[in-house]
Amino acid sequence: MIDKSNPLSLYHQLKQIISNKIQEGEWKVGDKLPSEAELCDLYQVSRITARRALSELEHEGMIEKKTGKGTFVRFSGINQELNRFYSFTNEVKLRGYTPSSKQLSLERVFPDNEVRHALTLPEGEQVYLIKRLRMADNEAIVIDRSYLPCRLFPGLDQYDFGQRSLYETLSEVYNVAANMAEETIDAVLISKEEADLLDIKKSSPCLLIKRIAYFGTLPVEFNYRIVNRDKYKYKIQLK
Repeated sequence: MIDKSNPLSLYHQLKQIISNKIQEGEWKVGDKLPSEAELCDLYQVSRITARRALSELEHEGMIEKKTGKGTFVRFSGINQELNRFYSFTNEVKLRGYTPSSKQLSLERVFPDNEVRHALTLPEGEQVYLIKRLRMADNEAIVIDRSYLPCRLFPGLDQYDFGQRSLYETLSEVYNVAANMAEETIDAVLISKEEADLLDIKKSSPCLLIKRIAYFGTLPVEFNYRIVNRDKYKYKIQLK
């Protein structure tokens, strides 16, 4: 509740209350927030205080106003901690969002030198290339390219990875549970095709994540991700 004896301004306290309700999942993406007048009644604050709190949350991308309809919780992105092995599907679920993927293509290809060296493959050995658009609550976040040795995963191309998790399939069907990875993070300017998929402007700066995933000491996947930096951020805790 609002504490009028608190030196923190009333609008800041109200802003924090609303933010906490969203982050804790009480108000979910797409939910309509109380109106300014309702917030005034609920928390005994002025209309100016309620308006300023909502205005700052809108500026920060946590909520959005729709003319004639009200104010709604919007998808404001995911903060990914880089201190453990993770998968996109599980991380999105942990944060209360619904993960989904659209499989753009799945084909057998001869890898370039970067992929071949990452997976320690002999020259001439083919890999599966799976291209997907990864989403959270239907918001496009990541363009994902996974390269996996055909030799290790026969028949992998029979599955639709728009409908199922790649890592869960590797574990359940092939008894290969990736449990360690190396990642590098860089910046990249994206093409028009990539911008259209992510619904952002051409040449927008994005993150480029390259991952080698291991099963024990065996490299099983080389992953190349273009990440919308406004919707998926990486966090490292230093001690």
